[in-house]
Amino acid sequence: MKESLATNKVNLEIYSWESTNIISNYDYSYTAIMPCLVSDRYLEETIEALYKQDKKDILYSIIITMSNVKNKVDKKVKLEFIRKYFKKYNISTKVFISKKRLNGSKARNICLQNATSDFVGLCDSDDNWKRYKLKNEWSYLKDFNKEKDYGFWGSYSTKRYFKKRFVILPISINHSLLERYKFPHTSTWVLSKQLYKRITFDEKLERYQDLAFIIDAKKIFKNCFIINENL
Repeated sequence: MKESLATNKVNLEIYSWESTNIISNYDYSYTAIMPCLVSDRYLEETIEALYKQDKKDILYSIIITMSNVKNKVDKKVKLEFIRKYFKKYNISTKVFISKKRLNGSKARNICLQNATSDFVGLCDSDDNWKRYKLKNEWSYLKDFNKEKDYGFWGSYSTKRYFKKRFVILPISINHSLLERYKFPHTSTWVLSKQLYKRITFDEKLERYQDLAFIIDAKKIFKNCFIINENL
């Protein structure tokens, strides 16, 4: 186990744990990214779910931006919790700590700027990823491997709108307000490297940052793939 601590130019403490697993043959690399406040109610349950993912044939890692960390005791408790799960599951992990309270866009952008994987999966601090989320996502995508335009996808379960288990939804401004129910929640998005390295979340917006992102994304990818299942 290798652990390191650093501080960057914007006063973020950076805690890093590197996996000792050597994975030479894998289907793709995937990073789970999560913005959170140190006091978020379900934070520990969500972190646990991220570590318990079935990662066979996947080069998997985790990046967390934790803000509003003003209390040394709270910081110590959360870092010890993460350290415990790293030791158990040996998954490369990076945690950015900010004393200031960051909005969701800023916290997500910090994660995206420090990711290098083929794909990143967005997670909120109150999510509960099922153990086979990553595997299920990839199995659906491989069923549609004739389509090359799959750099952006999401999931939900809305049987009343879509009866199929997998649908292709055009990325359209029309979904912005009147039809938001047809677009998956931000915390289910998976973004390809081609997408997340070219656009970011607008940190100046107080609302609808996800919709602004969608509008930018449609310049790169024409469709969003929707997995009509709870993952």
